Amino acid sequence: MLREPRGYPRSCANVLLPPTQPGCDAGFVILEQPDLYAAMSGTNLMIVATVLLEEGLLPIAGPLTELTLEPPAGPVAVRAHCESGRVRLVEFDNVPSFATAVDLPIEVPGHGTVPVSVAWGGMAVAIANARDLGVELVPERAREVQLAAIAVCGAAREQLGFSHPENPGLHEVEGTVVIAPPHDPANHARQTTCLPSGQMDTSPSGTGASAAMAVRYARGEQVIGEEFRTEGFFGGVFRCRLVEERGPGVVPRIGGRAFISGYARYVLDDEDPFPEGFILGDIWPAANVGSDAAALSAQRRR
Repeated sequence: MLREPRGYPRSCANVLLPPTQPGCDAGFVILEQPDLYAAMSGTNLMIVATVLLEEGLLPIAGPLTELTLEPPAGPVAVRAHCESGRVRLVEFDNVPSFATAVDLPIEVPGHGTVPVSVAWGGMAVAIANARDLGVELVPERAREVQLAAIAVCGAAREQLGFSHPENPGLHEVEGTVVIAPPHDPANHARQTTCLPSGQMDTSPSGTGASAAMAVRYARGEQVIGEEFRTEGFFGGVFRCRLVEERGPGVVPRIGGRAFISGYARYVLDDEDPFPEGFILGDIWPAANVGSDAAALSAQRRR
């Protein structure tokens, strides 16, 4: 589904399933590049909520429709603001997020000594400032951001590491959040989340925003209830805040919007010589033998 000819490097897929926990309205499994089953993704959750409601798989109960969805990371409360059969805003309380390292200097190949944080926001990510990496978060410089983020992820895995205090199976830095100043002064930051295989979010990333707020909270830069507005590569904004302390961290509330862009019917021909699809190194960084992306992508979550 994610590889060519059906997918492309930024493709994700969400598989809808019956929930496994009482009180949940639906479950879903998140497929991300290259072979990652993400525990949580805020952007994918917004997409799933929008499809469930706008396609009638779950009823729109009113202007504010509340539901509980179950990604692998655990139940997530969702508030969908609806009007005329459309979902105008999806807000959700993410899993408790927390920082395990804050602004620790590490050696990043090609960038020297860089202060890097590690935080959990549904997946474990390294967090670095674009200024410290010498990159700019604009579409025309995305390749530079990508290469820097891959380098940070590898360095953070080796020098900082990660261990979830409540789930020993979650023990690896799985991506990098690169943060820069916003282009719109009404916002607080501009950011992207990059997987080790090179795929980057065009949205601010709900998981990345949750991790970023956990680091801001650990630094004393953000308090419970304070709004944090962060924009993506193309200026789309997530409206975020921390709502309470819980368990090992703080609970982030993320708000954004998703749009259904098409309907498709996929088939698999029994005579297709490439039933699992294919990737080519021109646009798939992890396909290039010897690259950092290939090495990091081979280290799958165990």
